[in-house]
Amino acid sequence: MSSANTEKNIQFICKTENISKTYTFLYIPIRNRIIWVQKGREMKIDISKQDSISFTGFGVYGLGYDSWFESKIYFDINLKNGNFKLTPDNKEHKKYPQIGKCLNKDSGKN
Repeated sequence: MSSANTEKNIQFICKTENISKTYTFLYIPIRNRIIWVQKGREMKIDISKQDSISFTGFGVYGLGYDSWFESKIYFDINLKNGNFKLTPDNKEHKKYPQIGKCLNKDSGKN
């Protein structure tokens, strides 16, 4: 993978498996930031490894069709295979993260 200074911005469309919630993000490697498009919120990348990024946001965390709560949410995106995980900052539900896939909108790949 090339250095962050030469990487292009990447738009991801991520969808959870259990509740089919869709998130759209714009990853800006040169600034170490990600924008949560639906919220219009820019967030700092907490952890950036060669093939993954992690960041923290605040929003609605769904447990099912009629069950949700607002929480700090921890996001993880594997840049290589598109695996996506979000975990709420909630003691009871932290052990049940939502998982899904992200599509790189530019390349069309997971």
